[in-house]
Amino acid sequence: MAKGTVKVDVHHITRVEGHGNIVIDVKNGQLKQCELQIVETPRFFEAMLRGRPYGEASHLTSRICGICAVGHATTSLRATEKALGVEPSEQTVLLRKLNFHGEMLDSHILHSYMLVAPDCLGVGSVIPLAKSAPDVVLRALRMKKLAGDLCAALCGRHTHPIAMTVGGFTHYASRETLYQLRERLEAVRADVEATVELFQTLRLPSFERETEYMALRKEDEYCFIDGVITSTDGGTWGGTCPSCGGEDRFRIQPHFSGIDWHEGGRWSCNQCHPKWSDTPGAAQGTTNRRLAWILTGYCTTPANLTLHIGAINYF
Repeated sequence: MAKGTVKVDVHHITRVEGHGNIVIDVKNGQLKQCELQIVETPRFFEAMLRGRPYGEASHLTSRICGICAVGHATTSLRATEKALGVEPSEQTVLLRKLNFHGEMLDSHILHSYMLVAPDCLGVGSVIPLAKSAPDVVLRALRMKKLAGDLCAALCGRHTHPIAMTVGGFTHYASRETLYQLRERLEAVRADVEATVELFQTLRLPSFERETEYMALRKEDEYCFIDGVITSTDGGTWGGTCPSCGGEDRFRIQPHFSGIDWHEGGRWSCNQCHPKWSDTPGAAQGTTNRRLAWILTGYCTTPANLTLHIGAINYF
């Protein structure tokens, strides 16, 4: 690095889904600070839900995000259905999947064309891109509109859906509407193929690092709803307890050093081991810091985490 002083302080980053700052400080050629700061404040959705009727939960939680509102609403509905013992019909399951696919199309098009493509095509945003490459922007808008129309037909509207409810939907799209959507989806294949061709020509920065990825997994489908939370570093969360078949299951890590959460560990189930008085037994003879991490392992359960990885059946 050349000798010199550089100070970069960007508040806030644009073209990202969320809020963040970039701070870089170089003094006399030495990097002193390089941070991506996540500055989104707590929003306390859990507190908003306390004492509310269960029928309002999905409408409140969809407000977590206007881009992925279907994901949050579906997660909330699956949590409520689990709590009440409601089993959705095959029709409801299929329609929710179709609805979710509409949102995934919308989100991927937004990310690829509106957030990534401008940098790769040498412009500052999608606004000047509409002048320099109008065919690219029009293609994106066509696909995005179709994705939004698909969600609107199934759940009333894409942003903060209104027709999704516990056990099903409050209204159903007509046969004519569904056939029209199928024709439009078949016709949009040309735009999808053109998208693949475009992004094959773009040069992306060469950047790789060791990264843990987490996603939902099912044996028979590429799933966004239900499934088991799975990590590329090994380990799964959710599913049923191998001992009793119960679903109130979480992972603890009684044997680790520092804060390495991928060392050892075992499964424990609330239905098999309901007594919290057993918790300190795993930490006998340890330091207060290590005991704190062990207790965190007990308290931070999949059932209590609001994770946005598709739509998880825990809320």
